[in-house]
Amino acid sequence: AFVHLAGFDVTETGAESASRLWERGGFPRSFLAEDDAASYAWRQDFIETFLSRDAARFGITLPPEGLRRFWTMLAHLHGGSLNTAELGRAVSLDQKTASRYVDILAGAFLVRRLPPWFENTGKRLVKAPKIYVRDSGLLHALLGLRTPAEVRSHPRLGASWEGFALEHAIGLFHAERDAYFWGTHGGAELDLLITRGGAKYGFEFKFAETPATTKSMRVAMADLALKRLFVVYPGTRRFALDDDLVALPLSGLLEESARL
Repeated sequence: AFVHLAGFDVTETGAESASRLWERGGFPRSFLAEDDAASYAWRQDFIETFLSRDAARFGITLPPEGLRRFWTMLAHLHGGSLNTAELGRAVSLDQKTASRYVDILAGAFLVRRLPPWFENTGKRLVKAPKIYVRDSGLLHALLGLRTPAEVRSHPRLGASWEGFALEHAIGLFHAERDAYFWGTHGGAELDLLITRGGAKYGFEFKFAETPATTKSMRVAMADLALKRLFVVYPGTRRFALDDDLVALPLSGLLEESARL
């Protein structure tokens, strides 16, 4: 059997440590470090070790500084569409090589390339995959965010939370092989779509104290015939937003996954 061993998740650290887990990431030595400075230093050392030693073993021939720029650019794209042609041009690589390097980073479990869901809904759908740095602590280190205050004041705050919660949902629902996003050129989108027993379940990840329904959610519910849509937010209460539309704290994902 193949067992995907991720870093710590909130079921292991406890819901009371969810913020620290998000800020520092799930690598044990980063999460358990004495203070934020020690955690940040460990993550920077991890990045440097990969750049200077491990990357060449995976077949990446970019010099360490060039690969750092490449990886940092992926961090700035976190939660957005992946365009390997533009990415390659920025670091003087052709599209094929840039795509191969993304594949290598994905194979090393450092980034996630989330594919789009295609369904004949009569609408023009987004076909480019989305890209995420899988560990939120590494994302923050690549963006140079040393403290929780810097994380929470950064323009990519919402995207950071989205990726952190998305990794939890995929892991707790054991959806590594059937995780997708959905989006239309009209602006409707769904952060995560998984299937269970022929039924489709949707997830939205909102960094908000009191999430509310949106037009985009209703379009996704109708067009995809979702059995249920979960809105995951950094709160503590589970409550209904509408029929088959539920707001959940991060820790509530485990309970919901047990029901499916």
